[in-house]
Parts: sequence; structure tokens; C-alpha cells
Amino acid sequence: MLSGVPSPRSRRQQKRFGRRRAAQRRNYLRQACLRLALKKIGPASAPKTSRKRGKYRERVVRDYDQSAWAHFLRSPDLANPDSRAGKLFRRRFRLPYPLFSKILAELEEHPNFAPAMDALRRPSAPLSLKVLAALRVLGRGECFDSCAELSGLSETTCRTFYHRFTQWMASKYDVWCRAPTTTSEIDRVLRQYSLVGFPGCVGSVDCCHVKWERCPMTENSTHSGKEGYPTLSYEAVVDHSGRLLSSTVGYPGAW
Repeated sequence: MLSGVPSPRSRRQQKRFGRRRAAQRRNYLRQACLRLALKKIGPASAPKTSRKRGKYRERVVRDYDQSAWAHFLRSPDLANPDSRAGKLFRRRFRLPYPLFSKILAELEEHPNFAPAMDALRRPSAPLSLKVLAALRVLGRGECFDSCAELSGLSETTCRTFYHRFTQWMASKYDVWCRAPTTTSEIDRVLRQYSLVGFPGCVGSVDCCHVKWERCPMTENSTHSGKEGYPTLSYEAVVDHSGRLLSSTVGYPGAW
């Protein structure tokens, strides 16, 4: 082929390059017209876009006082265990309201659970709602998302506080769960059982089977008993007033 005469391949490349340049010019003109139109409209109504998507998130302002549990805590007769609100509180959170108030008072005195401020000097989430969320998970096996819906807290706050709360409760085992050690305490327990016709009794024993939902297949036979599904059995001893005297670790449910 003579020099200076373009080959068919080079002509196709030139056409392709020309179409690409024409598309680039159209895009540039389209963007220029859009910028000009937005400048005439004004910056107030122009949509603001950010190239770093996901970096800046809208901050959710939570009103904890308007949550369902906050309204429930403001019930006037909640402290009375015999009232309708007191019975409802015990059924929902598996303990009476006076005991909840005692736990809340001890947590408020603990330095790791004291109310704090964030960087903008705003108070943190109420401690009472966090404790209710932890009690609901322990008492009913509720998921953290449901607790967040009822308390107004975030799911992350409920999950984080739950683990901190259970660790604190485990550290209080020797304080709240212990057998009578003094003569007066033993006489008190004996007197309670004597009044109901059981002289000499110092405690009542029973076992509680807790379902093990993610039991490995290799442990299924040793943990499946009369319930028909894998469980962990906990043996507890209480006095006649319901005070916990001792508790064992979880044993296989088939034992």
C-alpha cells in the first residue's frame, strides 16, 4: 500500500475517536447548561450533592420522653405492687418495681454507669430505659430491635448496655445470692417454713430448663430431655419468701 494513504483499520479508528470526542463535547455542553441554570435559580433551591456518599449521615434526634416505656414509667401507681400498673410492670420485666428502683439506684452510684454528656454537652440516654431493655431481653428473650422500638434507644445502645449490665449483675452474685450465714437469718427462714407446716426446712429446690436454640448436633442427644428440645438445666434454691439462696451452672437438660 502506498505511503500516505490511510488503511481501512486506521479510518475505522479515526471514526471511533471522532464519535467519542463528539460525545464528550455533548456531555460538557449539557453540564455547562445545568450549571448555568442552577446559578440563575439560586444556591438555596439547588440540590447539594456530595461525592463521598455514606460519609455524612443524618443525625437522628431522639426524644426519649415520648417512648412507650417512658410513658409507662410515669404511671402514678407503679410503685404499688398490688396495683394494675405494678402487676403489669412485673409481668413485662419479670421483677417488681421496688426492686427495679433499687437496681437503678445502685447503677447510678457506679462510676461506669453514671449519666454522662456527649461532645455537644447533651445528656446521654436515660439509664432507666437502658435497664428496662436489658431486663426485657433477660426475662423474655426479646431482640434488641424490639427493645429499641419501645424505648426510643438505638439498637446499638441496647446491645452494648446489655452486655455491660450482665457483667455487673454477675459481679453481684455473692451479694444477692447467698445462703443464711448468721443465726438470726437461719431462724427467720425456719420460722417462715414452720408457719406453713414444714418445720426444719431451710429452702426449696427446683430446676429450670432454658432452651438452647443453637445447640450443636453433637450435643443434641445429651441436652434433649422431657422437653423434646435441647435445654440447659439450672438448679436453684430459694427460701419461702422467694429469696435466691444458691444456683448452679447450666447442666445438660437430659441429666
